[in-house]
Amino acid sequence: MEKKIRSIPYAAMELHTQLRDGIPDPQVFWDTARFLFGNENLMAWRAMGGNNKIEEMLDKNDIVFRTAETTGAGFVQRLCELSLAGVFTGKSGKNLLESSANYKLLLNPLAIPLVLKKMGISAPVFMQCVTSIKRNADNDSGKPGDVNV
Repeated sequence: MEKKIRSIPYAAMELHTQLRDGIPDPQVFWDTARFLFGNENLMAWRAMGGNNKIEEMLDKNDIVFRTAETTGAGFVQRLCELSLAGVFTGKSGKNLLESSANYKLLLNPLAIPLVLKKMGISAPVFMQCVTSIKRNADNDSGKPGDVNV
């Protein structure tokens, strides 16, 4: 029976289950991992421990995956954590993610590939988080945690 990836939280739960159970269905495992993390990240992680790195990034991004389709709040939290750690500092020494006075995060669009790489998420996950945040911002304008890209 073929499993369909229905949502980001479902995909994260599926990967946790597969890792816990010894990857009983490798095709589902890799399709799901590609969906959450993107092929480029998976290729880079191959030399860093493969499945162990996937599990590490699954745990680190758990809050992102849980809130991606509803509020995107975990995405904002993870962005802020990484930003404070200096992960998004460009070659000029300037942080590519800035907070404005009205609690909005300003992300330079040129930094999106860096965000995908440093957060370890795929472009579809990124877009779903941004879409959720935008949808909530449109419903409740000025809410802390809005992201402008």
